[in-house]
Amino acid sequence: MELIDRYLQAIRFWLPRNQKRDIIQELSEDLHSQIEEREATAGRQLTEDEIAIILKQRGNPIRVASAYLPQQQLIGPVLFPIYSFALKMVALFYLVPWILVWIGFVIFDPAYRAHHLGVGLLDDWVAFWRGAFFVLAAITFVFAAMERAQAKSKFLDNWDPRRLPRVVKHRKPSFRTQNFFDLFFNANFVVAWVALGHYLPRISSFPSELFRLGRGLEAYYWVILCLALVNLAQQITNVARPQWTWLRPATLLLTNSGSLVITCLVMRMEPLLVLKDADTHVARDVHAVATVNTIIHWSLVGLAVSVLVACCVYGYQIVQFLRRRQGPPGMPAPVQNL
Repeated sequence: MELIDRYLQAIRFWLPRNQKRDIIQELSEDLHSQIEEREATAGRQLTEDEIAIILKQRGNPIRVASAYLPQQQLIGPVLFPIYSFALKMVALFYLVPWILVWIGFVIFDPAYRAHHLGVGLLDDWVAFWRGAFFVLAAITFVFAAMERAQAKSKFLDNWDPRRLPRVVKHRKPSFRTQNFFDLFFNANFVVAWVALGHYLPRISSFPSELFRLGRGLEAYYWVILCLALVNLAQQITNVARPQWTWLRPATLLLTNSGSLVITCLVMRMEPLLVLKDADTHVARDVHAVATVNTIIHWSLVGLAVSVLVACCVYGYQIVQFLRRRQGPPGMPAPVQNL
């Protein structure tokens, strides 16, 4: 019955999240019942080709899924699941990153903040919605044209159930495995960072005839080491207490918040690189160190935005854990896959 599983998997992808299980269970029971009746009549098991004929008669997975969705006018029920999926991808990979990058610039770049708040904020807001409207309108236009074309050609009727993708078995990595890899890589980082401390007196000189690190950066060596040790302590603790699954997101939220604070403080210490002897260097060297500082600055902005997103993810995981712990009275506690 692998062909049926592949067929149901293709339908499940387009169904509403809160109705997937019920709809798939209903379709599965109906298909298995139909096949059992055919087998009882024939007195034998149906072949794959015969099952493919039954599935083809049932309809294309997209068409079947569309029957459970709200009926649309501009984009018909056949293409609406794909249209909705395309809009979600645009929001996820274009609109959300645009907002996060803008927030990162405003928070971590004083020059950008000075020009993009107040009246500048209105300009950014208009630019965002202008771009969003253009992208969404373009996608809607394309799908509207596809809707007219498929209504005439019926291309979705020409499909072969035997060409559906194989069933994907989603297996979530166990908490023990995840913690083992975290422990391995973090332990190596701590060892490397401690070894780097042996050369700490040389860091301020920087291995270059042109640049040297700005003053005060050496102090963050110990802060970063402390954050790494906190992570290491969490991972060692979870080896002995793997049932404490809340400890990992809580610790990572703490250490990532510390990393975010460090990144912001380092960005305020500009310039991070300076000329070793500014009096003896030409304008070309001054331009070179300015370019390197700019690259480092924007790299730190990207790092800060990434760490901020990570903090949001770990905060969300903690909230979800607390909600599960505060389930309805009488409900058993969730069992973790160890």
